[in-house]
Amino acid sequence: MTESVQKWIEVEAAVSAPIATAQLMLLQNTEPCDIKVMDRDVYWLDMCLSPRPNNTRLCYRDHWNSNRFERIGNTFLMPPGEDVLLRSDGGVTHRSIFCCFTPG
Repeated sequence: MTESVQKWIEVEAAVSAPIATAQLMLLQNTEPCDIKVMDRDVYWLDMCLSPRPNNTRLCYRDHWNSNRFERIGNTFLMPPGEDVLLRSDGGVTHRSIFCCFTPG
């Protein structure tokens, strides 16, 4: 994650195993943001514990037009190697469980 993202994400709890890591995250972003998520070699499962803000959306940059952003549901999975752009209008706080799984 970039430094700008780290300032509004707090890890409240974490557990690790050889093939997976799970983290309880508190996300508090107060300003609009565009976050590039790339160069991952793991599956990333995001399970929102509170209602996900309606203004949080993503674009699969290798598959969609660069102007196509879709709303993210309460649970979503990003496969390894996908180049995505996450976008939010800010002013939101929510909790999610992030699980990262090693393929194989």
